[in-house]
Amino acid sequence: SSRTMATSDPPAPVTPGSVVYAIWDYEAARDDEISFAADEPITVLEVASDDWWRGRRANGGEGLFPAGYCEPDLEQDAAVAAAATATATADADADADADTDVDASATVDAAAAGGPGTLNAAGGDAEEATAATDEAAAAAAVCDLLAHRQWKEGVSATLLATLGKEEVKRQEHIYEILKTEDDYCKDLELIIRLFLEPMRRSKYVKDPAVYFANIEHILLVNEELRAALLERRQEDVVIECIGDVFLRMADFLKMYTIYCGNYSQAMMVLEKDCKARGMKALVEECQAHPDCRGLNLFSLIIKPVQRICKYPLLLREVQRHTPDDHKDKANLDAAMAKINSVVTVVNEYERAVQTAQKIVDIQKRLKSTGDGRSEILSAARRFLKEDALVEVVTTARGVSTDERVLFLFNDLLLVTRPESVVSQMFTLNKGKLSIIGSYPLSGVLINDLPAPSGPHADPEDTLRAHLFEIVDLETGAQHVFSAPGAEVKQAWLDEIVELTKDHISKRSSTGTLLATIRANLPAGGGGGGGDAQQAAQQHSSPAAAAVAAGLALHEALTVVLPGGLSSAGLRIKGGKEYGLPITISQLAQCDVLEPAAELQIGQMIISLNNVSMENCSFRHARMMLQQVQNRPVRLVVKIHPQLYCTLKRANDSASVLGDAGDG
Repeated sequence: SSRTMATSDPPAPVTPGSVVYAIWDYEAARDDEISFAADEPITVLEVASDDWWRGRRANGGEGLFPAGYCEPDLEQDAAVAAAATATATADADADADADTDVDASATVDAAAAGGPGTLNAAGGDAEEATAATDEAAAAAAVCDLLAHRQWKEGVSATLLATLGKEEVKRQEHIYEILKTEDDYCKDLELIIRLFLEPMRRSKYVKDPAVYFANIEHILLVNEELRAALLERRQEDVVIECIGDVFLRMADFLKMYTIYCGNYSQAMMVLEKDCKARGMKALVEECQAHPDCRGLNLFSLIIKPVQRICKYPLLLREVQRHTPDDHKDKANLDAAMAKINSVVTVVNEYERAVQTAQKIVDIQKRLKSTGDGRSEILSAARRFLKEDALVEVVTTARGVSTDERVLFLFNDLLLVTRPESVVSQMFTLNKGKLSIIGSYPLSGVLINDLPAPSGPHADPEDTLRAHLFEIVDLETGAQHVFSAPGAEVKQAWLDEIVELTKDHISKRSSTGTLLATIRANLPAGGGGGGGDAQQAAQQHSSPAAAAVAAGLALHEALTVVLPGGLSSAGLRIKGGKEYGLPITISQLAQCDVLEPAAELQIGQMIISLNNVSMENCSFRHARMMLQQVQNRPVRLVVKIHPQLYCTLKRANDSASVLGDAGDG
């Protein structure tokens, strides 16, 4: 396959036998290439193409390498060029002496005749001609300053020979900044002249600012930056300082926040508007102008977004080749810090605008619920992620699955059902959505449901391979979701745990969770309401009634199981990594007279055989329980008010799903 690489400028011409030096490290991507380190000399054996050469390292390794990663041996080039210059100068001296007399005579004759070259031209005409000439000369001077592909091409061999390798690299990077800044300003001028101004005059465009935002203000800033850099170039071909220029201009670059924040929306609107016949014809006419160089509007309008992000990269290269004792070092360091902070502000503003637009887009897709749940717009709300998942719904008849699209915000979890499914795959960004649940994160818990294990586990069972559970403490609603992979599942676990841990801690400390549990305490077959005493009277087993009656007290209880845990069917949830205590999530049915009947779903395990489990990880707790399956056990447990009811409901689903517990 052909090799291609993106380089700002093609390398200087070399011939076989030349020695080049690596500018950066390079790691070979294919067997016929060579790897090398920065500053390593390489002898060129063959110029295979403009981009790739064949060379030999000092250690004898031979192969292809990217030409853009190297530069010629400047000392060798300077010596050759100096010798050639000396020879050419000696040959030209005799011709120059002979031409001097002829040039002088021609000047005198022209002055006497009043023709071209006269020193006594008419005053008025001369002033106008001088003004026009000065303007043209200024433009030509800029072109001359930036006429070369690389800085060293416009420098004499004698000067090159006096500079060290690091200084030459520094000047090349400064020249790249100056040259690309000039090109960038010309592109901004082109956008305004060929697109913005014609659109202002067109009946097909209501407000061009929707597409171009504050691009004219940006041009003013960058013209000032370009002028300051050009002034340094005019002062000396070896530019000593540019750090002070960028330090002075950095704050003005904050203008880019408006443009970059508008960019994504501008692209969507422009793409939509260009489908209209009149607008499409207008844009195509503008793009056909020779000055566009074959570029379309979309490739031009992104340039400010690209440019602001490139400044830190360009300055970093200059900084890298600037010695610590250089007079520009302090200003460069300060400019780098300031430019980086500006780019961070621009990026954050752009992300904020994009996430706000994302919430608007989601809002438009939601079918109205009539109760306010479908109104998700909020100034403080931030969109975080979305995923297409499968909800596992358990009923007395068995297990069924439904398609869901989940949206996570910084304060809300939205569970929706897509109205249409294309080729059995979700269309995340299209189609109407019905709200299944809207849950403030202040009342949400997420639980990991590990994949089934053991001899009866089915390795082909993808449905239960990556399960997790969402529980809403306020309503008691519970959802079990199947993720398409382990990474997706873990991402949801990590994100919601991080977002909800402060809420859980706050609710636990203020006692509001206890009130929540009381309000949702199941009565009899799973109804709701009533205080703890009423709920206790409706429970069928003495142990459950005792637990319900003592819920408000949540006293510690010691349970001794002489035969171990094997008959209890005990499974757990929680762990310090989730910000939750180790809590009983599932139990086997047993006779009310057995000691295990005192154990209840929602109890947190305080200690096991006098070993504390209050700050235990899930993995460690499961290992401890596995070790006492058939040995006498002494458990100290206490009702966990947050999870008493929610885990009771979760246990019903786990019994249908089979091995869906945690440990």
